[in-house]
Amino acid sequence: MRMLPLLLCPLTAASCLIFSPMDACSAPEQRSKLETTMELAGRGDAKAANTLGVWYEKGREGLAADPQAAVRWYRKAASGGSALAMHNLGDCYRDGIGVGRDHAEAFAWYRKAAAAGHAIGLEDLGDCYRSGVGVRPDLRNAEELDTTAAAQGRRGAKEKLAALRAGAPAPSAAAAPGPRPSAAGKPVSAPTAPAVPEKPALSPADAFLSACLEGRIDEVRASIRRGTDVNISNNGGMTGLMLAANAGRADVAKYLFESGALLDMRDNDGATAVMLAASAGHAGLVSLLCGFDAEVTPEDISHLKEMGADLRKGGIEEMLRRQAGK
Repeated sequence: MRMLPLLLCPLTAASCLIFSPMDACSAPEQRSKLETTMELAGRGDAKAANTLGVWYEKGREGLAADPQAAVRWYRKAASGGSALAMHNLGDCYRDGIGVGRDHAEAFAWYRKAAAAGHAIGLEDLGDCYRSGVGVRPDLRNAEELDTTAAAQGRRGAKEKLAALRAGAPAPSAAAAPGPRPSAAGKPVSAPTAPAVPEKPALSPADAFLSACLEGRIDEVRASIRRGTDVNISNNGGMTGLMLAANAGRADVAKYLFESGALLDMRDNDGATAVMLAASAGHAGLVSLLCGFDAEVTPEDISHLKEMGADLRKGGIEEMLRRQAGK
């Protein structure tokens, strides 16, 4: 499902004369909403650009459906840091919407969304590892990514984990499409995806953050040796240490700390690595980070509870309160 952020636009008296008759709106409110979104997107607003991508893909708000235009707007939004747009581009490449189907490219965009700390991107990436979309199947990695996505509230990831633990096949949105009807109504096979590399190219920063998230410690070491800033962060303000903590990668977190990662940096939502580990229920990582003298405040504990984190698991709350009292 394509994700669309809520975009509230003020009403104006402007017309839609800048659009073709096919794209014309049918009501003044629609004209204002479309025109305002176009203006914001043209100024580089990533949320507005992603919104336009959704409208072009679905043919909404008076726009004629144009998958190629949708992809162009998704790219613009992704270049502006929109994790939603990265997820949407992954869907486009997975399903062949506005571009040729390319599972390697889909995997690369899902990795970018996940590295940006996006819960749906984490779930998508887990689906890729589960179904072998653009990468070799790896059920252990799929389970760990689903666990992290589930801790961030993704119901689909929770259902897949429950199915896995019950021994049933897990539903996977990223599974390769099956036969679909032709124009004549007869089923035709989906085109076979071309041979793809196991690891699509990412920027050095994205590659480092993805390796931290997915627990590929050898790649983390190599990236740091090449000079990657150990405290580099994604658009959500999450560092490699935060991503590793959130995903339960204790070996990666330990190595990052020993390599100079700062424990007390906070992401755009004010969370530290130890808070992310606590919210995901990784008691061992909480103990590890507290042992490194991570900062914990009473306000941090209250915030975690307000967000619905279960701090009873593994004595997490007791560890946090002990650390906050130092």
